Parts: sequence; C-alpha cells; structure tokens
Amino acid sequence: MTDRETPKVFPLMFGFSDLVMGRGFVAEVTTDGRATMAQEEGEWWMSGVNPGGVAASGATVAEALANFRNTYRLVLTDSAMLANSFEEFSRDVQGIFASTTEELIDEWKAAAMAIREGGPAGPFQDLQRRLCDNVNFTATIKKIVVETAQPKSGNDQEFSVPLPQAA
Repeated sequence: MTDRETPKVFPLMFGFSDLVMGRGFVAEVTTDGRATMAQEEGEWWMSGVNPGGVAASGATVAEALANFRNTYRLVLTDSAMLANSFEEFSRDVQGIFASTTEELIDEWKAAAMAIREGGPAGPFQDLQRRLCDNVNFTATIKKIVVETAQPKSGNDQEFSVPLPQAA
C-alpha cells in the first residue's frame, strides 16, 4: 500500500436508539444513519447525510461526535413536541431523514470509497468497521405502549466507518 494523503472528509455510519415523548405518545426511534466529518478552521464538523440538515461541531472529534448526538436528540424532541400525533411525528422524522442532497450523498460515497481502497481513516482509525453496501440508512419509528415497555440495557449509540474492501 502506498502512502496516501489524509482525506479532507471522512465518512461515518452511526446507530442511535432514542425514546421520545410527544403529545400523547412515546416513540422508540432507531436510527441507522450516515454523516461526514471534516476539520474546518480548527473545528471538527459532523454533517448528517441521513438525517439531512443535522450538523454539529467541536474542538475535538469526540466533542463533535457528542454534539452531533445531542443535536439529533434535540431534533427528535422538538419534532415530537410539535407533532399533534404519533403519525405526524413519524412522518416528520422520515422527512428529516430523507432530506439530503445528492451532493452530500456523493461526497459520503467518495469518502467511503477512498477508505475502502486503503486510504487512511485519520482520527477514526480505531472505530469499528462495517460493510456499507447493503445498509438501508433509515429511521424506524415504533409507538411504545407504556404499560408493556421494557428498559433496554447497553449503549444507545454506535459510530463506525466503512469497512475496507477485502484483498
């Protein structure tokens, strides 16, 4: 493998699980998303591809990841508080998830291909690697019946980068 220049944009995949309370409903939102991360003028910026329009920054990669996670939670909470029903909330979240541009999708795919071809993962070298070819980047929204809800153990978030192509 030859030395490669560190890319300017890094592709990330993430999985989040949130319980969100709205007007007369509780919803579980499970997210398989993707975003790009880039350093601009000393700040790390994480920009959502799916969900589109969600972005956050931080002085470090860890801070940007945490801020993105918190921003996404706020988007879900705001959506739930504005929705008049579970169905309206579900439609809104699906709309947010789909609101991306071809430019962002192409940027993410190009960055993922660069890593698959052996390019450096930069500060994300230690993140878990996942195949991305058949991932359905989406949000699943389920209405929770409070009387039968069970607490979940474990982590409510996961970050990863695309898996390099097998040699």
